[in-house]
Amino acid sequence: MTNPTLIAQDTPWRGFTGDELEERLLSSRGLTADSTTGRTVASTAERTAAKAHLQRSFDLLNADFPSLFTVQRYSVAWTAGDHSIALPANIMAVLSVTWGGVYLRPMGRVDYARYRRSDDEGGDIAAASDPTHFRISGHSDEDAGAGGGDRDWRIVLQLHPAPPATETDTLEVEYLALAKDHFIDATTSADPLPLFPWLQGWVLERAKELWSAENGDSAIQGVAEKERAKHERSINRWIEGIRPPAGVVRWQYPVNRGRRGGRYR
Repeated sequence: MTNPTLIAQDTPWRGFTGDELEERLLSSRGLTADSTTGRTVASTAERTAAKAHLQRSFDLLNADFPSLFTVQRYSVAWTAGDHSIALPANIMAVLSVTWGGVYLRPMGRVDYARYRRSDDEGGDIAAASDPTHFRISGHSDEDAGAGGGDRDWRIVLQLHPAPPATETDTLEVEYLALAKDHFIDATTSADPLPLFPWLQGWVLERAKELWSAENGDSAIQGVAEKERAKHERSINRWIEGIRPPAGVVRWQYPVNRGRRGGRYR
């Protein structure tokens, strides 16, 4: 018998492009970016507003369902003599930190306050040659002193104890990323969105909600809320469905040997 030939991987549907999603949002308000349709052509300000509300909707999707986005990793050679580093601008939440391949423990506010005390005050923190903990010490503006421009806020990660002045080991940070700016230029808005297609419906309906709420259009807002709820139920069912099934432990209590004739039942 001849061995069967495996079917090649099908090309999946990648969903809408940024331009198509913008057009669908404009059509909900009787507008269009395509002059060949019968709808009113949107002004530059209206198209800018559509893109802004879609981007806000992406941000909210990222906040409501952070586990849907791929965990990213940032790796950099540590600068000798430093104790802190400004992390990339797209970090939403730090998941784990390693220095030289060793996982560091997060340091809470109470631990940090104790760490800063002297031994006489009850600190009693033994000095170490390499970092053992990390903490988020605040934010920095990486554009400061650059002559103006957009603010470039970065999360600042501090290591404790500070690495030895001569060490330049590798720092790796696993993190959840902020939502990408999908409408940064004409090229990216014409490409398929890097987002699961079934999530794009949620983004569209949420953008309709935001725009209609801003303009007091309660009718459009109500319909959009109901449609988003449908998408949200599908997303929640999908998340639940891909989770590995929990192992079931059956506990059998000891019983009286004399009454039951056996030790366990």
